[in-house]
Amino acid sequence: MTTHRQAKANKMNAKRSTGPRSKAGKDTSRFNALKHGLTANSVILPTEDEGEYRGFAAEMYEALQPKDATQAFLAEDAIACAWRLRRAHRAEGQAMAFLLFAARARRAESLASGYKRRVSLLSSIERTVVDDPAGLEAAETDAAERWEAAQAGELELGRSLATNTAAWERIARYQLSIERRFHAALRALREEQG
Repeated sequence: MTTHRQAKANKMNAKRSTGPRSKAGKDTSRFNALKHGLTANSVILPTEDEGEYRGFAAEMYEALQPKDATQAFLAEDAIACAWRLRRAHRAEGQAMAFLLFAARARRAESLASGYKRRVSLLSSIERTVVDDPAGLEAAETDAAERWEAAQAGELELGRSLATNTAAWERIARYQLSIERRFHAALRALREEQG
């Protein structure tokens, strides 16, 4: 439990804290609370390739063919929504991949445990016997590799979604909202274009 003296010291330290001062520090800290990026203010996340986004945006902008500032605004909104939808689809794929890798890892662990059996020597003494040491080692290695694949960095978002039902439901709501906004921007753009 925090003592009164510690609480007072914490308050004094907090008053002196001004947060990041450099531009790089501020740019980094603004993404501290980022979870999935579907509602982020910035269209491009630090983990995404800006060149890929620019190519995607240029291709879509050319296809949408805005003629004036209003149409350009609607086109940019549609492009941002489309990019966020791509992100949501990637997250969904990562979650499914994580679940698949995790299921395969559990299956490999189950196979590894099949190489062991408990043997009672006396009524109070038990011992684990390995019938096939080479098979056990191969199965344990396979299970470890499968868990490593499931924990891979590119599946980080997928792992968090797959293990958190509330987050998964929230992502689905955001995705639906972004889809509606995308289609509304396209409809408005088409109406403007006549």
